[in-house]
Amino acid sequence: MNSTTESSSSSSSSSSSESSSDKSSSSSSSCSSGCQFLYEIGEKLDKYVITKYLSSGTFGMVLEVIDELGIPYAVKILSQTDHTEVEVLKQIQQFDPFGEAGIVRFYDYFAWQDYHCILLERLGLNLHEYLQQNSLNITELQSIFQQITTSLLFMHSLGITHTDLKPENIVFSHQQKHLVKLIDMGGATQANEHHSTVINTRQYRAPEVILRCDAWDTSSDIWSLACLIVELYTGSVFIKVGNNDLMHLAIIQSIFGPIPRWMKERSKIKTKLNSLPYPKPQLQLGQLIKDHDLLDLLTKMFCIDHNQRIDCHQILLHNFFQKKFI
Repeated sequence: MNSTTESSSSSSSSSSSESSSDKSSSSSSSCSSGCQFLYEIGEKLDKYVITKYLSSGTFGMVLEVIDELGIPYAVKILSQTDHTEVEVLKQIQQFDPFGEAGIVRFYDYFAWQDYHCILLERLGLNLHEYLQQNSLNITELQSIFQQITTSLLFMHSLGITHTDLKPENIVFSHQQKHLVKLIDMGGATQANEHHSTVINTRQYRAPEVILRCDAWDTSSDIWSLACLIVELYTGSVFIKVGNNDLMHLAIIQSIFGPIPRWMKERSKIKTKLNSLPYPKPQLQLGQLIKDHDLLDLLTKMFCIDHNQRIDCHQILLHNFFQKKFI
């Protein structure tokens, strides 16, 4: 398992690399959503003091702040919000008041000038940042895999789909370095809410989402998780594709076999499915994953028919998590 990984899109995390440059004078940060927040290090943000710039993304930006006791937090600053993220975080807090589910802790929500601010737990490096300088051994991968799946099991039990699993959204805890947490509930969707047509960062998007053949559900997170685990194992993005649905589907078929007929028949793009492009030869899963039990588990997670895909509870019962590696 090597230590390199392909670069991904800007993280929307509540954390950032410890090497993020401090902006010690008058500063501003803009993002592709058009939000631009002007600030100075040391100035007040409601009852908190800004201490560090952390990250920016399509969502807005994240700053480090401290309270009157010097306790650090991450504040996510948005130019607009539909309050869904806050409601999801509140629901998670309600059912996990002690923060034991491995999901970033929510502390406060407030308006500041024309911006919406979500106060979150201050965390450490995300997995994408970590893999730039480090590799994971199989024991570490097993632990991270188990932790993420346990967190997802909790979310799925509440009827919530994360919708954006990727290395940038898995973050190490500051206090306990071996623990990871899920972050970024900006796209999280509850079962009874409107389901957007497009979810996930492209490389982690499940086939049913691309095909638009059925209402996606929590099983789409399982596909994303499988892509993530292969990436952690190999150090490289698994399904490498540009912004092209037909090529994406062609690559999926070349690795996992034909798309079931019923999915094609229900697809909103079914008229295009008879003329899929020819992708270059793809490495098969068995060529990449050398551990037999991990390969078996990932194969079950990569089931194209999402109705047959393994769920979080079944994942955690798999033999891969019963093994002890030396």
